[in-house]
Amino acid sequence: IEKNVRVPDPVLNDIRSMIAAHHTGQDRLSRLIDEYGLDGFRQYCAINKDLSEQMVRGKLSRIPDGEYVSHDWVEYDGHGVAQLLPLSCRFVVAGDEATFAFEGHEQIDAFVNATPAVMLGQSMTTLLCQLLYDVPVNAGVWRPFHFDFGVPGTIVNPREPAPTTQGHMETGMRVN
Repeated sequence: IEKNVRVPDPVLNDIRSMIAAHHTGQDRLSRLIDEYGLDGFRQYCAINKDLSEQMVRGKLSRIPDGEYVSHDWVEYDGHGVAQLLPLSCRFVVAGDEATFAFEGHEQIDAFVNATPAVMLGQSMTTLLCQLLYDVPVNAGVWRPFHFDFGVPGTIVNPREPAPTTQGHMETGMRVN
């Protein structure tokens, strides 16, 4: 690795930091399992997920039911062609659940196509910052949300072999 990067000291120190963090996390996890037992640990994890889900559902239930629609455009196509690639998001609230429904321009031969994973991540990033900032993050946070990426072959749901390396920065950021 040292011979294949421009700035080896910072890169190697980053890797060392990640390894140290992994060891610290493993040590703390092992202590928790030793203290509560594996079954007890799993029970507390399930309780935490349920509590996070309850918090999210409570927040969603305070938003008036309905459809909230947003439109935007990807302005950079990766090739320098001046064009606007439209995309939209419908956020549908129904009681204590919500659905994100995406539509987008037909995928293009440039790296701006955003995979479903990007669309999930960008949606959740926005939610965590704007609505769920005080909710402990775990799998329970996802339970009240549903995602519809629209028809395959678009910039929000591309088909292989679509270029996607900047999808998170170009199309994904529009989701935010």
